[in-house]
Amino acid sequence: MMGQNTNIKGVIIDSISQVGIEFANVLLFNPDSTFCDGTTTNSDGSFHLIINKKQPLTAKEISTTNRSYFIKVSCLGYKNKSCPVNDGQSIRIELGQNPILLNEVRITGKLNRVKNDASNMMFRVTDLIRANAFLATHILEQIPTLYVDFNNNVFVRGKGNVLILHNGVELADKALVNQIAPQSIERVEVSRTVPTKYLAKRYSAVINIITKRSENMNLRVHGNASPNRLYDADLNFKIDKGKHSLYTFYKLYYRNFLEDLKITDSVNSARSSYLLQVKPRIEFDNEFFYGYAYAPTTKTVMGIDGYLSLYHEHFQTKQKANESLIDLSDAKTGFRSQNYAAYIQQKDSLNTLNARLNFTYKKVDGEIDYSQPMEDKNRENNYRFSSEVDYSRRISETLKLNAGVDYSYVHNRGSFSYSRDKDHYRFMENSLTAYCDVNLDWKKLSIVCGANLFSQNKSFRAESLNMKSAYFFPKFSGIYTIDSNNSLMLDIYSTQNQPTIWQLMPNPIRVTSTYIKQGNPYLKSENTARLALEYDYTKGSTYFSVVLYGERMRNKIADEYTVSDNQQGVLSKINLKKSINYGLSLTFNCDLFDWWSIRSGMDVFGNSIPENIYFKKHHASMNATITNVLSYEKWILALRYGYSGKELAYNGYYKPYNSSLAQLRYKFNSQLTFSLIWTQPIGSFKSERMVYYNQQGVYANHFNQIHIRSILFSFVYNIFNKSTTNAHQTYNNVDRKY
Repeated sequence: MMGQNTNIKGVIIDSISQVGIEFANVLLFNPDSTFCDGTTTNSDGSFHLIINKKQPLTAKEISTTNRSYFIKVSCLGYKNKSCPVNDGQSIRIELGQNPILLNEVRITGKLNRVKNDASNMMFRVTDLIRANAFLATHILEQIPTLYVDFNNNVFVRGKGNVLILHNGVELADKALVNQIAPQSIERVEVSRTVPTKYLAKRYSAVINIITKRSENMNLRVHGNASPNRLYDADLNFKIDKGKHSLYTFYKLYYRNFLEDLKITDSVNSARSSYLLQVKPRIEFDNEFFYGYAYAPTTKTVMGIDGYLSLYHEHFQTKQKANESLIDLSDAKTGFRSQNYAAYIQQKDSLNTLNARLNFTYKKVDGEIDYSQPMEDKNRENNYRFSSEVDYSRRISETLKLNAGVDYSYVHNRGSFSYSRDKDHYRFMENSLTAYCDVNLDWKKLSIVCGANLFSQNKSFRAESLNMKSAYFFPKFSGIYTIDSNNSLMLDIYSTQNQPTIWQLMPNPIRVTSTYIKQGNPYLKSENTARLALEYDYTKGSTYFSVVLYGERMRNKIADEYTVSDNQQGVLSKINLKKSINYGLSLTFNCDLFDWWSIRSGMDVFGNSIPENIYFKKHHASMNATITNVLSYEKWILALRYGYSGKELAYNGYYKPYNSSLAQLRYKFNSQLTFSLIWTQPIGSFKSERMVYYNQQGVYANHFNQIHIRSILFSFVYNIFNKSTTNAHQTYNNVDRKY
C-alpha cells in the first residue's frame, strides 16, 4: 500500500500576550526522531504542514489509524517546546518567553513591513528603534505614510482624523498614544483603507499599536515652551504589575497668538475692505486622563477610563482704521467635558470579543460683548451614551469573520440670547450601526468583503422636526502579492460624514454686528463612494506607492453665502447633489545613507462641482510634503515642508495654509532628551476663502493669517522607568522582515 498525505496544522502563540508568534520554526519528526518536514509560522502564528508520503507504508503504520509524530518549535526570544501530534490534528502550542535570551540579543535592523494584506500594513519594531524612542510617537513617525506634528497629532496620508487602538481597544483620546511605553511596542498595524466597522463614521484611517504585556513602572514629563506664549506640558504615570495596570495622564495646552483677518466685499460695484485683528487669541486647556485595567487571565482584559477637560478661549477682535484699533467684540467661551468608559476584551487564538460602554457630558458657556450696547450668550448641555460589541473569529487558516453592532444616543439642549431676545433648542439623536465582513487569504490573494448598515433618527423639538434615514455602505478590498516586494490593491467602498450639531442648529448666531451664521436642520449626511487602485513596493527601509483614485460625493455639505435685504452677510449650510474628486497620490520613503532618510508624498488631484454657477466647475491642484531626517550619534535633525494647493468650493475656492517645521533633537542620556523646534520658518499660517455671490462678479474674500512663527524648547524626561535589562549582544540584519 502506497503512502497517504500527512496533514497537520496549528497555531503558535505567546503564552502571556496570547498573540500569534511570527516566523517561529516548526519542525516535524517521526517517532524514531528522523526528520519529516518543517515550516515557519505566518504573521498570525498559524502553520500548515502537508507531506506527500510516496514510499510504501510499514505494517505498523497500516495498522494505525492516525500516524503519530512529534513537533519541535523554536523562536528567538522564546523557550523551545516539543509535543506529540497525530496526522490530521489541529494543534495549539503556547511558547513561554525566555527573558535571558530576550535581553541578550538585540535586533538593530530598520523598522520594516512584515505583512501586507487587504486590511493592514504591519510593521515590526526593532530593539534599536525602541531603545532610541522616548515617546510612542517617536516610533510612529518612522512608519511610511504616517506623520506626527510637534503637537503629537498623527496623520495618515495627510489626513488627521485617525483612530488609534491599543491591542485592539480604542484609546479614550488620541493624546493617550504617548501613555503607551515605547519599549513595550512589538508592532504597529496601519489600515490600508477604512475598516468596514468605521464606514459610517468619519475616520480616515486606523492605527493599532500592539504591545507585549510586561511589568514596569514609568513616570515621565514632557514639555514645550516658547517665548511667543506657546506652552505644552504633560505628566504621565503608569504602572503594570502582574494582572493590574494603572495610569494617570495630565496635559496642559496654552496658545496666545496674533491673528489678522482681511475681509473684502464687492457689493453693487462697490469694493470695501475690513482689516481685523484678534488679540488676545487665547486657547487654554487642562486635560486629565486616568484608567485601570485588570487581566484575570491571559485571555481576558477589562478596564475603565476617565477623562476631564477644562477648556477656555478668549478672542478679542478689533478693527484697524487709520493706524488705530477700534474695539468690535470680546468673546469668551468655556467648555467642560467629561467622559467615562468601561470595556472588556476576551481573546484567544481563534476568537476575539470586544464590548465597550461610553458616557460623555459636555457643558458650554459662552458670551460675546460688542462695542455697541449688545451682548450675546449661548449655553449648551450635551449628553452622549454609546455602546458597542464586536466579534471576530478565525474560521480556518484562510478565512476570518468580523461582525459587530454600535448604538448611540445624543441629547443636546441649549439657548442663545441676543440682547433681549432668547432662543431655545433641543436636539436628540438615536443611531444604530451594524457591520459584517469576511477576510479571505488564499495563496497570493487577500480579500475583504463586507457591508455596514447605518440607521438614524434625529429631531429638533422646538421646530417639531423629526427625520429618519438609513444608509448601506458596501466594501470590497483585494490585494495581490506579486512577490515579496511588490503588491497590487483594488479598494472599493462607501462611507459617510455626518453633519455636526452646529451645522444642524437653525438658530442664527451673530459673529459680528453685520455678519451672522446659522445651520440647517434638514442637512443630510455626506456619502462618498471611492474607487482606488494602488501599487506599492517595499524592500528594507524603502517604500514606494502609487494610488490612482476617484470619489463621487452625494449631499456634500457646503457653505452658502448670501446678502440679506439690509446688506447683512449670512452664512448657511446646504447639501450639494454631486461633487467629484479624482487624483494620483505618490508616497516615497527611503534611507539614502545610514544617517539620512527621506519621506515624501504628493497628491495631484482634481475637483468638480457641477452646481457651481458663479465660479468655475472644475479645478486641478496638488498637495506635497517632504521630510528629511538626518541622524548622527545622539543627534537627530528633521526638516519638513508641506504645500497645500487651492481646493474647489461651492461658488469659490479655499486655499489652506502651507506648513513647515525644523526640529533638532539631542539624546542626553537614557532618561533625558532635548529638542529645539522651529515652527513655520518660511511664513505664518495663511489661508484664504473666496466666494462669489452672482454672475456680475460680486464676491467676498476672507484672508486669514495667524502669526505663530516661533522657536520652541522641548524636553522629555523619564524620571524613573523600572524594567528588566541586561547586557546584550548586537545582531545586524537590515533587510530581514522583522
